[in-house]
Amino acid sequence: MRGILPVVTLSPLEYRYALDAAMPVLAANPGPYIICNSFLFREELRQRLSLTTETERPQIGLWVEPLTRSWETDLHTFQKSLPVGAPLIVVTSRPLARIIPERRNSPFESALGLQPVGIYSLRKALKKAGFALETTYGIHTLTSIGINFLSQPANRFRLFALSDRLLYKSKLHYCMTGPLSSFSTVGLIFAKKVVA
Repeated sequence: MRGILPVVTLSPLEYRYALDAAMPVLAANPGPYIICNSFLFREELRQRLSLTTETERPQIGLWVEPLTRSWETDLHTFQKSLPVGAPLIVVTSRPLARIIPERRNSPFESALGLQPVGIYSLRKALKKAGFALETTYGIHTLTSIGINFLSQPANRFRLFALSDRLLYKSKLHYCMTGPLSSFSTVGLIFAKKVVA
């Protein structure tokens, strides 16, 4: 870690978890090629990674918050810049991100992941561009949100054992793969370039 950010400049927790999950892959491939389309995450990335332009060809790509107006151009850039075998990690908002308090007043309406078929279009285009999709995660899922919501009345009625069990259960569903991962606030996609 390169430093400690003041609390007011931290990215929302869900996005920090997504970056944390990506760090082992990023650490194994130094000098990533990064496209970050949101000022909300630049300081967070600067704290974790070197954002300087590398002279040699990058061995990994990190794409934070693809935008509707530029995602196809950005994808083409990754397609040209990354060699075969290079991982590409994508961190993107999903429609449920609108409920995150820190994001309600931020200008992120143009995020591709907020569009009804945004992630579907991105996944389809990644395959067409020569990237094999390895895993897609949903972070801060609707299941977790729902279980956490149920724990609050249990806590108010002093049913602490039940409240604790529900909170624990909500943590088990905080990150998911599969169809239900679409109902989350943040998407994390791991892909690998397989075609030149």
